[in-house]
Amino acid sequence: MDTAGRAAASLNLGLIGNCQVASLVDADGTHVWTCLPRLDGDPAFCELLAGSDAAAREGRWAIELIDLVSSSQNYERNTAILETTLTDAQGAAISITDFCPRFRQYGRNFRPAMLVRVVRPLAGRPRLRMVLSPMENYAERVRRAVAGSHHIRYLGRDLDLRLTTDASIASLMEQRVFVLEHAQAFILGPDETVQESVPMLAQRLLDSTREYWNDWVRSLAVPFEWQEAVIRAAITLKLCSYEDTGAIIAAITTSIPESPNSGRNWDYRFCWIRDSYFTLQALNRLGATRTMEGYLRFVQNLTATPPLQLQPCYAIDGDTRLDEVVVQHLPGYRDMGPVRIGNAAYNQVQVDVYGAAILAAAHELLAESAAVSMNEIAKRAGVGAGTLYRHFPTREDLILAVYRHDVQKLVDSVDEILAAHPPLEAFTAWFETLAAYIRVKHGLGEALHNAAIQDAIDETYAPVVAAVTKLLDACVADHTV
Repeated sequence: MDTAGRAAASLNLGLIGNCQVASLVDADGTHVWTCLPRLDGDPAFCELLAGSDAAAREGRWAIELIDLVSSSQNYERNTAILETTLTDAQGAAISITDFCPRFRQYGRNFRPAMLVRVVRPLAGRPRLRMVLSPMENYAERVRRAVAGSHHIRYLGRDLDLRLTTDASIASLMEQRVFVLEHAQAFILGPDETVQESVPMLAQRLLDSTREYWNDWVRSLAVPFEWQEAVIRAAITLKLCSYEDTGAIIAAITTSIPESPNSGRNWDYRFCWIRDSYFTLQALNRLGATRTMEGYLRFVQNLTATPPLQLQPCYAIDGDTRLDEVVVQHLPGYRDMGPVRIGNAAYNQVQVDVYGAAILAAAHELLAESAAVSMNEIAKRAGVGAGTLYRHFPTREDLILAVYRHDVQKLVDSVDEILAAHPPLEAFTAWFETLAAYIRVKHGLGEALHNAAIQDAIDETYAPVVAAVTKLLDACVADHTV
């Protein structure tokens, strides 16, 4: 298969990732969109946006089976590990295993900016050609390849990449056809030396990554119906989080048209305050609360320096400027440009972001309540410690009572704050009071069931929205927003 014979770009793509990087893989096992060294980075592979011009479609990582006639693709059960099977006209077949390593190591999550591929022969004598052409500066130029003994370095201005493998370096450099006689491993990441056997390292990374995702899925409170779909959706949402800062991106890609030739092509590799709340709500319902804890850390860091003024969206490192530019040399998905980097929405005033941040923080209010001592619960609930269990038979009842009390206290403080400050300052002061309340972080533990958490939040949704509305109405009347 040559480049000119490539099918038109499709959104029928597999997703792999590890909360540091992510990659989209098409039905033939080609990496067509991969940003490095993080989710919003410069795409090393960007064929997805290269249009129909074969000469422009350089940025990809393909394992081409000669005389390909069919392909199939699926995820390994309960993981972010992708399996692609290719079959040629003579019946020879190969499997391609793609993943980004993620597992616990030294008391923390190991999540390098790395792609791992393991190619295995399944039948016959499959003939392959590997095309690895990472780009930089949004496909403006191909990286220069430099061969080593068991690796190839791809040189860039800001980041050098290294492919380490047990395959023939000459065959890869010259894109020659070769017969796959045994499994071969390929590890692409930062320009760092691999100190151990590549096949053994790839297998260890695969086994550890599989174990991590199986353990993570095992911890979810999955409903009885539609389990497979729910688990796949949960893994996908998880892969949209950037664990280093806690930010949650709206999408892995940029510039996929909202509708054909509409020109409404936006860069969604940023953290929208409003969209992130819905991601958190979905994951929290399944018991995956670690993402919420990371996201609240992200929001708290955004609001750590007054004056408080939330934007609609931020970069995943918290940067407030997302200046929007058009990449002129990329045609776009199926030639439907423009391709944009950045998003001018950061300049908009969307006051509903405060409500979204507050609703996301509501889960953390419950977490804080879960850590309060029994005597403190009794005091704050307004009952004697000796009669605590008469009023609240279970610890869950106690915690939920404190949560409702705390939310109501915050809601009731609106009038007092409005009386003491001008409307916009009052809005800022009230939100900062909320931020200060959740500053100390605690785990939810197992004291609360997920359904009970969500029911309590749903119950307090209306008064919180009413409080925010009152503050906003005061600002509007004062002509400050």
